[in-house]
Amino acid sequence: MSDATLSVKVQMVAETGICHGMIADAKGNIYLSDSPDHAIQYVTPDGKVHFLVKDERLIWPDYFGIGKDGYLYFSCSQMNRLPKYNNGEDKVEYPFRVYKVKLP
Repeated sequence: MSDATLSVKVQMVAETGICHGMIADAKGNIYLSDSPDHAIQYVTPDGKVHFLVKDERLIWPDYFGIGKDGYLYFSCSQMNRLPKYNNGEDKVEYPFRVYKVKLP
C-alpha cells in the first residue's frame, strides 16, 4: 500500500492530553495516561473522552495491562523525577508501585 493510500485511512479518534501509554479493552474503550493531570483517561468507541481516575500518586503513568478480573493495572515510572530532568537531583520516590482501578 502506498503512503498516499495509507494516509487517507488514518482517522482522528479524540483529542487528549500528553500520553505515555495506552491499551484497549474488549469493549473498544482505549485507556491512556494523562501525566500532567496525574490521571488515566479513556476514549469510548463513540469518541468521547472520560477520566477513569485522578490521583496525585499517579506520577507519569505509562505501562498498562488489563486483567481478567475487570481491572486496569498500571505502573508509574516517575520519569519526570529522574536526575536528568532535575539538575542532577534524583526525586524518584521508592519503592515503585503498581496500581489497579476497576474498568467501567
